[in-house]
Amino acid sequence: MINKLEAILSAPRKSVSLTNMVVDGNFPNRDNWIDNGTYLTTSSNEAYFLANSSSDRVYQNKSVVAGRKYYACVWIKATSGANVVMGAADGFGTSANTSYTGAGLYQFLSCILTSANTTAAGYINAIRDERNSGWDVVNAKYASFIDLTTAFGAGNEPNKQTMDNIMEQWTDKWLNGTQTAYYY
Repeated sequence: MINKLEAILSAPRKSVSLTNMVVDGNFPNRDNWIDNGTYLTTSSNEAYFLANSSSDRVYQNKSVVAGRKYYACVWIKATSGANVVMGAADGFGTSANTSYTGAGLYQFLSCILTSANTTAAGYINAIRDERNSGWDVVNAKYASFIDLTTAFGAGNEPNKQTMDNIMEQWTDKWLNGTQTAYYY
């Protein structure tokens, strides 16, 4: 009898073309990022952001289509895990967010958004600082936003854990432009 590992290893490997919709997701500069805090700077492919009110954020607007699934991911570092999040939204109230919990260390965060609306006003939040006070610098690097429905086909989109595993293929779990991913 074939054990489970042998069955997995003998399964044919599949490939899919994935495109990162984020421009400058490795933060070479701040040119394509929008922020509404005190400041946003970049250095050595890392963003440094300081909020000055609740829900200040660093983001890019992205077009989304109703019914499609999108995968968003980024690395975040903050001094406090309380109320620092990353996520994506369709601009009309449908959103997916993940909270930072790794006080003082970089943490990989990801989520899947299923858009309820078609709009050019969707967005990926690389950082959203929801603290009401005590703001200090929050860092981010290597942001990706991928249309899973376009890549895998409607009804075949992978779940968050599978996408997290697929992202392991690239340094820093960051997709640079369009690349071929392999999975089982």
